[in-house]
Amino acid sequence: MGDCLSVDTTTDTVATSSQAKLVQDWLYGHGFEVPVKCVNGRLCVRISAHIYNDLAQYERLAVLVASAVGSSGAGGRATSPL
Repeated sequence: MGDCLSVDTTTDTVATSSQAKLVQDWLYGHGFEVPVKCVNGRLCVRISAHIYNDLAQYERLAVLVASAVGSSGAGGRATSPL
């Protein structure tokens, strides 16, 4: 399996498939069609690099993912689904 984009929250919290679905649906509501899966108790976002995507889109997705898991780097720009 390839690498996952995931955020280490340094807690013993184990993610679930239900949480993955919530985050995936939430990201879709913010304009991103990306799969979110629970792998070994961690939420992973799979992104694709295509010619029609630009750096600003990846940066916005990173902010949203950080917000979804409550990372301090999110800047409070979006309300977390979790």
